[in-house]
Amino acid sequence: MGSDSALAHPLRLVVGEEEFLVERSVHDILTEVRQAEPQAELRRHEVSDLTPAELIELLSPSLFGEGQLVVLAHAENAGKEIAEAILGQAKSLGDGIVLAVLHTGGGRSKPAKD
Repeated sequence: MGSDSALAHPLRLVVGEEEFLVERSVHDILTEVRQAEPQAELRRHEVSDLTPAELIELLSPSLFGEGQLVVLAHAENAGKEIAEAILGQAKSLGDGIVLAVLHTGGGRSKPAKD
């Protein structure tokens, strides 16, 4: 990604239940990422489908240096282990990686809220 990138904040939290507004936010983030890196890849995953090891692999920088937007949907369903992994990985995202965590604002999972 270019050094003049507008991606000063590689971690994004999108909170809300209205699917249209959430998807518009994801689209806006992807547009921003692609302004800096036109070939940036969008990777979307359900938090409940990931293990910590899969998350680490998912957030690893590309060998070819392409940018990527990783969207983790339904963070409110995250268990303690994956919530801790997300927090740990979010503190040290690699160059060119933007992480968008989608949360409805409610949910049953206390770890996801913390």
